[in-house]
Amino acid sequence: MELTKEDILMIGSHVDAAAICGISRMVFTKHHAYAISDDHTSCIVSPCEISIPKDVSIGIGSLVDFNKRFSTYKDNAVVELDVRSDNKTKSITFRTGKSKMSFRCTDHTKIQYPKSANDTDRGIFEISKSEAQEIKKAISVMLKPEYLNITISSKGQVVVKIQDQNNDVFEVFLDAPFTTLQESDTLTYSNKFDCRGPFMTSMQEFIKTGDRIGFIVTDSGNLKAVFDGVVEVFLIPSITSDDE
Repeated sequence: MELTKEDILMIGSHVDAAAICGISRMVFTKHHAYAISDDHTSCIVSPCEISIPKDVSIGIGSLVDFNKRFSTYKDNAVVELDVRSDNKTKSITFRTGKSKMSFRCTDHTKIQYPKSANDTDRGIFEISKSEAQEIKKAISVMLKPEYLNITISSKGQVVVKIQDQNNDVFEVFLDAPFTTLQESDTLTYSNKFDCRGPFMTSMQEFIKTGDRIGFIVTDSGNLKAVFDGVVEVFLIPSITSDDE
């Protein structure tokens, strides 16, 4: 079963987003991509329309190993799936001329991944490039800060606060207010994210490509980052002993 160029681009977008957010295993099935990081700080539940039949699954047990081959061969190789009779992909083969490189897939049922995301999107806040650079700079000069706290007031004011091991505090009030998706809706929000986790790595990635960075707030408190306009990555707040 041969993948089209469009399939390769779509899979590449999901693999790239997963790498940015520290995700190590992924499943493509039912025209969706599902994945979760080892530390459960990020996951992907995202539509992924590719040309293979809906009931065919692709299980990638090591995204690091897969991406080494995928990034090397994707531009100049024919990419084929070896699909078993039960519709699980046995291997992915990259063919270039007389040579070929294969990657053995994992039975997708043996990979832990979120099968659904029922979060309702509540609204969005944006961080400007200059604000993101200030946050990054603060983390670099403070004494081992662990978490950044994002709060949203009922009036829509978004504040990012960082406290380090000396109890020194950095705080920035974002220029852009939180905007709800439903006009009559209101929301207050407060959650912690790892200073070196997927929130920061996704923010730094967005800094490279635009002047403003948007994060969607969901009903459960997760943040959602959208990569390449198609890949939905959920950023999961940290749980600390203070929260228990």
